[in-house]
Amino acid sequence: MKNFVFILVGLVLFISCSSDPREQIISDYEQTTGDTKTDLSLRVIRIINLGSVTANDSLSILEPEFIRKRDEKIESIKESIIQDMKDKKEFPSIAYIYDTTINISNRFLKLYSTNCKGTFLEDQYNRIQEFKKDTSKIIYNKAKVTYSIKNPMMNYAKQEITKIYMFSSNNDSIIGVIQK
Repeated sequence: MKNFVFILVGLVLFISCSSDPREQIISDYEQTTGDTKTDLSLRVIRIINLGSVTANDSLSILEPEFIRKRDEKIESIKESIIQDMKDKKEFPSIAYIYDTTINISNRFLKLYSTNCKGTFLEDQYNRIQEFKKDTSKIIYNKAKVTYSIKNPMMNYAKQEITKIYMFSSNNDSIIGVIQK
């Protein structure tokens, strides 16, 4: 029975001391350049969770920017149509060219007024629509990480580095790094 208690205590201590799985992801990320792995003796000192960014957070930034760009483009197209109509009256011999450009501009006006399909804003429009489906969806998690390395460029001097990492929503990969 006494051996069982020691094994149980040992197992509990082992499990409680297990590291954050993000430590290995950070280590692989920082010690890999292209296909080359380098041993920098990286040791994670601390990970401070800074929270998550949700679809709703992203919408509050993406949507106003999209609307601004779309409205600028619509205004530009309207101005172009007005100018083409004036030019058509001034140069009646080439009115057919202005009619063509006015028709094309009207088609673009319709696209920008609906789903922006085929325009430079299509990807942004689709991303916004995707985020609107589930505004609570986590886009990424932020964490402030401090780690130490033995830098070979500095005669293997020990360096302590702090960065903010953006992890995928399930924390299984790094999608970006913000240098502190």
